[in-house]
Amino acid sequence: MKNGGRRPGAGRKRKPENVLKEMELKARIKKAEEAFQFEYDVMNDKSVPWGIRLEASKDIQDRVYGKPKQVTDFQSKGKSLLDILYEVYGLQANVA
Repeated sequence: MKNGGRRPGAGRKRKPENVLKEMELKARIKKAEEAFQFEYDVMNDKSVPWGIRLEASKDIQDRVYGKPKQVTDFQSKGKSLLDILYEVYGLQANVA
């Protein structure tokens, strides 16, 4: 008989809820793979209108590379945030 090491039946037993979580995760992964394959098939199907194929390719790129960050160009022109908010909402500053 060996001393130490891995033995059949030894170790912490898996809890049923962990097994269910793992099964749910595998099901989600399978559905995601199916959705990706569908988008891929639409993108490569010549009988599908080009606009739909283009949208499918954009969706695939977003999933593979991640969505690009939106850049917001903002220039305050020396105004404070409070002044800008008053201007946007058409409010008057309370000057006391």
